[in-house]
Amino acid sequence: MRLCCLHRFRVVVFLLSAVWLASPASLPAAPLVEGFSGEGPFPTRNYNPVQLLFLSMPAEAATTLARGAYEVKLEYAESNIIVWEKTPRVDATLKFETFRFSLQLKHGLTDRLEVGLHVPYLYRNGGFLDPFIISVEKAIASFNVDRLTFTNGSFGGYEITIDGETVISGEDRQSGLGDIVLGGKWLALTETRTRPALAVRAALKLPTGDFGRAFGSEHPDVGVGLALQKSVGRRWSLYLNQSVVFPTGDFGGTDITLWPISSTALAVEFRWTPRFSLVGQVDYFTSPFYNTGTQILDKGVTEAVVGFNYRIRPRVLWQLYGIENFNWPFGAGADFTLGSDVSFRFS
Repeated sequence: MRLCCLHRFRVVVFLLSAVWLASPASLPAAPLVEGFSGEGPFPTRNYNPVQLLFLSMPAEAATTLARGAYEVKLEYAESNIIVWEKTPRVDATLKFETFRFSLQLKHGLTDRLEVGLHVPYLYRNGGFLDPFIISVEKAIASFNVDRLTFTNGSFGGYEITIDGETVISGEDRQSGLGDIVLGGKWLALTETRTRPALAVRAALKLPTGDFGRAFGSEHPDVGVGLALQKSVGRRWSLYLNQSVVFPTGDFGGTDITLWPISSTALAVEFRWTPRFSLVGQVDYFTSPFYNTGTQILDKGVTEAVVGFNYRIRPRVLWQLYGIENFNWPFGAGADFTLGSDVSFRFS
């Protein structure tokens, strides 16, 4: 019996409620520093390995770096996926884990304009999250029997065949450079007591990844988006990101039309202390595929994210979070992702 959306939805609601129920009256929180503005949402993306081929605009705060300031961010994400679907047109097998390492550099050109460079590196193998995922699934009585088809931690395959032709495939223990992204953000409105901060974002993906090993799409993508941010009281911050990505070219030489990808991220941050905050976040992604006859390519995905921000030092921020896809059994998303990043700021 496949995973039940209801069970997963209950788990998501429980985790998000844990963030909301953390109120100042019930926590031994330290006094906040006046003007403390929060650390922002998690830089999530759709970690389905097929969706990673296209440009993504991760959630972020609306605020920008100060003029002349720099930020260096090291990101790590490990995502587990298990998909086994066969239709008259599409035959897909995806059972492995993707390890995504990335280096991100940002620079404040003015007090309202920043530019950035994002360089990803990917590696795939059988991974080690299977035992953890199986234990959680059994605990909530929603075990996915597809996992019994493969040995725990094994590489079960990465191949998608459309109309009898293998369009994309990858091997075990492959690694390589992904598609490099250039981006920028302009703070159009600063936050006041009555209005949120509003920023306009833009990004360009360069085709530097190898499509033959499923690390890039072979074509550039362009994306635009908006980011809003508003403080509520002295401990809460709300974030909303909306973006649209326009893929270019074809998909692996097929006649499949690629559609714009829309993504939405809504996050709530509760500041427990001036250095530590809890974040609950919900993301939604559409797919660039339409009417291929398989839900794992066509269907959008909704995910819940829970984690924390911890400012180790005044200029060093650590984020740790987990992403749960509750569109199972179908949806163009990874099953579960564990992510973490560390940001360093300097002038």
